[in-house]
Parts: sequence; C-alpha cells; structure tokens
Amino acid sequence: MLIETHAHLDYPDFANDFDDVLRRATEAGVSRIITIGTAVESSQRAVELAEKYPNVFAVIGVHPTYAQEAGEDVITPLRELAKNPRVVAIGEIGLDYHRLPSVEAAKQKHIQVFNALQSETEEQIEAGIEDGAYKSKQAELFEQLLDLAVELRLNVVIHQRDAWDDTLESLRDYGRQVSGVFHCFGGTLDQASEVIDLGHLVSFTGIVTFKNGKQVRIWRRSRFAENAASRPTRDWSRKRSRKLAVLH
Repeated sequence: MLIETHAHLDYPDFANDFDDVLRRATEAGVSRIITIGTAVESSQRAVELAEKYPNVFAVIGVHPTYAQEAGEDVITPLRELAKNPRVVAIGEIGLDYHRLPSVEAAKQKHIQVFNALQSETEEQIEAGIEDGAYKSKQAELFEQLLDLAVELRLNVVIHQRDAWDDTLESLRDYGRQVSGVFHCFGGTLDQASEVIDLGHLVSFTGIVTFKNGKQVRIWRRSRFAENAASRPTRDWSRKRSRKLAVLH
C-alpha cells in the first residue's frame, strides 16, 4: 500500500482531469492521498476535496512564504477547519529564507538604476531591516501554528529552506509536545539525526535523484532510514507545473 503524503491537489494543474488523476493514482497502488494547504483559502479547498473523495485527507496551514500576505488572524479559521475529521495534520508550516527581500533587491539591482544619493551602505541597512521583518513575520506565524498543533494534538508538516538553525531552535522549544515530518528533506546525515532526536521524521523526494543530492542518498542508505518517508512523486523542485509522476 502506498500513501502519497504531500500533494497539492487544489492546484489548477489538476482541475481539468481531477477524477482521472485519482484513478491513475489508485491504479498505481496509491490508496491514500494527503493534500496540503498553503494558505487559509487553499486549506479550505483541501478540506472540501477530502470531504468529497474518500481516499483524500487534508492538512491545513499557511506556508511560510505566504506569511506576509496572511491576514491578522489565520488561527481562528484554521481552528474551525480542523474540526473536520478529514483533517489529519497542520501544515505545511515552517521557515523559508530562500527569497529574502535583500536577495530579491540584489537581483533587481542588475536591471534598475538606484537613486544616486543612496549609498550602498544605506541600501544594505534598509535591506537588513526588511529581512528582519520578513523573518520575524514567518517566526511569529510558525509559533502560532505550532501552538495550534499542540492545542489540537495534531502532527505537523514542516517546510524548511535556508533556515535550518532557526527552524530547529523553534521546534526545540516545544520538545515532544509536537511531532511531524520535515517535508522535502535535503540536508546532511547530521541534520537528519537532529530531526530524529527531536522526535520527528524526514521525507525525501525526487531530490534523491539529483546530481547534487549526494547527501540525501547517504542519508537514505543510513541506519536512520527507518525514520524516513518516501514520496513517489515529482514535486515542485522538479517543475511545479507538472503533475505528480505517480499519477500519470
């Protein structure tokens, strides 16, 4: 029996042939699909899909890269959605520093002319302030969602990208109050050990086939592999617009 642990079935990619997607999954031996919310609206859609299809279950939450756009109160609507028995976890949640404002500004600098009166030092200071606010917003939301998971006694799906130390520090504060899986793990064996010591699991995806996925392959062959969850999918790191490989 195969369980697809991390899908985004509410994405428009699946709209035109959704029933065929589920049929192909079943034919491929996938008996359960967990569809993941990335914002309140997509979490609502995930729950609606889970209510409609018996082999689909929902995970609800707000992705860290949507923290800036999230409303003042996302916890109240998520808590209400969590009352549905088809909801099995909170996620995906976490920290993502891959596209900090300073990084995006640096990219734009190649195609824009900055004010001549603004020095490089001033730009760096301004970018640093924006980065701090960006990280703070994500951290605040992450804590709120972890608190919700503890309150509801639900597991979590963790998204971490270029924010390892801060993510682990946040989770350490909760000890064994919360357990979850690190989605799309791409770290080292030592990092995997840290996750497992905290009582969590790791999930590896198509990254294991990448040329730069050596560390993940080492981890996969290690004695800790029993604490891993495989995803038989082609996830966003290949091409988000493509459907899950197992569903083709």
